[in-house]
Amino acid sequence: MNLVYLRSMRHKPTLKAYKYRIYPTDAQVVFFAKTFGCCRFVWKKMLDKKLQAYKKKERIPQDTPAKYKDEFPFHKEVDSFALCNVQLQLEKAFKDHFRNRKQFKLPKLKKKRDKQSYTTNNVNNSIRVYFEKGLLYLPKIREASNSC
Repeated sequence: MNLVYLRSMRHKPTLKAYKYRIYPTDAQVVFFAKTFGCCRFVWKKMLDKKLQAYKKKERIPQDTPAKYKDEFPFHKEVDSFALCNVQLQLEKAFKDHFRNRKQFKLPKLKKKRDKQSYTTNNVNNSIRVYFEKGLLYLPKIREASNSC
């Protein structure tokens, strides 16, 4: 029985996270600002909708960021995985709150003055790092210089 468990543990996928210091061009700074802004915007819209339903004691809706792309076309300019990850993070925050209300409070709005970051996914090698050239490739953006 233990051998089966150990064998299955060997074939688990490995998740990796990296932090890089990058030196973006002016156009890339604008792209990152748009991405951060859209992530905050989607978080705010989805959070407002969920909190209103929670206060009315209705069922909490399961929205997707794709719903907002028709109404707000500037969402098409940023990485869609960043917006999808906002949805997943918000749903996790609500689940954590309902599982353990003493430890986890209701999610709050994200502020522009707080740390700006977003999460994206590596699909079909869309994120690449070239240490020799000092380049980092991200979805929907050209290369950004980094300090590898």
